[in-house]
Amino acid sequence: MNLPGPRSYLLLILAGALLSLTAAHAAVPNPTPATSPSASASPPSTPPVAADNPLTAHLKLGRAEWLEAAGTRFLGLYTESLADDPQGGIILLHGLGAHPDWPEVILPLRRDLPHFGWTVLSIQLPAATQNPHRQWELTPLFEAAAARIAAAASFLEQQGLKNIVVIGHDSGAAAAIAALAGTKNDKIAALVAIGLGLPPYTAATPYQPALLEKIAVPMLDIYGSQDLDAVKQEADARALAARKGRVTRSASPQTDSPQDTIRARAPGVPENADPIYRQMEFPGADHSFTGNETALIKRIAGWLKKHAAGRTVDAASK
Repeated sequence: MNLPGPRSYLLLILAGALLSLTAAHAAVPNPTPATSPSASASPPSTPPVAADNPLTAHLKLGRAEWLEAAGTRFLGLYTESLADDPQGGIILLHGLGAHPDWPEVILPLRRDLPHFGWTVLSIQLPAATQNPHRQWELTPLFEAAAARIAAAASFLEQQGLKNIVVIGHDSGAAAAIAALAGTKNDKIAALVAIGLGLPPYTAATPYQPALLEKIAVPMLDIYGSQDLDAVKQEADARALAARKGRVTRSASPQTDSPQDTIRARAPGVPENADPIYRQMEFPGADHSFTGNETALIKRIAGWLKKHAAGRTVDAASK
């Protein structure tokens, strides 16, 4: 499959930019700064919803939550677990030109994963911009994504969810890897990347396939056999980097305490073992997993059940 050119991607970005602007308008009802979720014991209050906001005005699934990161308020769509055995919380990151309720990949995930015990918080990422050379400038987006992932994790913790997973699609997956690579983050238990890659004509960004060497949590790297060329062409490089990271860690002494590392390990795996990396090519699936959404969700839910299953914790042990 040939990659779409910059004009095709620009049409996608226009929709995402409009949604970001309307969300920003609705997010600031008065000049008084809102309290960050990480600085308050209670969830941030939801400001009045703008009638022209296409996400919040016609939301049919879950509820809108407004969070703050780096001085900017942003939208999150919160859908609670529907299962008797809750597993934890998921931070969901959309791709280029999309939004937190995007009908391809994102909406099916936030609609169906709650049936497997997961509470889903799908967050808005900033719209991408182009430089004078018509290249996508994704570095500001990735920097904002890192701050928003942290704010979303704090919000989920305030809801009593301690087992937190990040799932990203397209450039949202790349942003998640750039945010988590090489960091000691005991809030994140696992990472799922769907159709991981960058659009063509992208300027230098913090993401490169080699970053997978520095991912210290279990990771599922899933893409379609009919995915975008860049996604498929970099599959070997991603797997090689992940394996290289395992070799490097196995040759290094274990310095973290069990308390620091327990959430980054798969259940039943010794604390000094390497995180699990699994790459999966889905037969017949395109970049959006069109017609394969149910199978995709079952694969992800099954992998999470094995490598990031949650457990109920007594209040006294929190």
